[in-house]
Amino acid sequence: MLAGVVGGVIALPFAIVYLRVQQSEGFGRTLYEAGRSAAYARSYLQVPPGNVVYGRTDLLRDHREPTRGEPPRSGPERELFPGFAIVLLAAFGVWYGRRADARPTVTAMSTLVVVGFVLSLGPDGIRSVYAALHRYVFGFQAIRAPSRFAVLVSFALSTLAAIGWRELWDRRNAMLPSTLRWLPIAAISVAVIELLHVPVTLAAAPRSKTDVACSWSRNLSSLSRASTFTA
Repeated sequence: MLAGVVGGVIALPFAIVYLRVQQSEGFGRTLYEAGRSAAYARSYLQVPPGNVVYGRTDLLRDHREPTRGEPPRSGPERELFPGFAIVLLAAFGVWYGRRADARPTVTAMSTLVVVGFVLSLGPDGIRSVYAALHRYVFGFQAIRAPSRFAVLVSFALSTLAAIGWRELWDRRNAMLPSTLRWLPIAAISVAVIELLHVPVTLAAAPRSKTDVACSWSRNLSSLSRASTFTA
């Protein structure tokens, strides 16, 4: 609740400006526009091309061309794979964390996974839910890409995975034979390897001045000098 209050206070100045623009200009996005940038369920099994393990090898890449009028199936907003190790650790956290002191956190994060997943599918997920939020909840009409709700899924899975790793580490002597007590360290290593990404190629920054701009500047300087001399 405190986090919600703090977030609301931080967003308030921007929300007031948006509300004024929406009231005066009728600004907003339709359900159709939101659906064009929503995620697919399959998006959670897709990685960017720079992913070392699954992207460079094309193991989790979707190269199918969209049918006519259909939004793209790939792209930065539809490459949402969290990693198999994270998902397995999160499942372990749900199973064992709900019996320990982390039960409230497990319940909240499990709910957040479901909410984030459903919202990331946009109007083409559970349409009645998204349509109701779009109509009645302030700010939803400004959302261009519902797929970005996947950040809630990633956040919740990471939290559950942390709980799962803690439980696995604390129980390793009781649950694992001596030959497998390195498993918690291996799980972290696999999670890191799965998310390895080659550096993104950045485009060179454009020149601050172009030939046209320099030409205009010279012409204006000449006109200014001519006007001064005439005067």
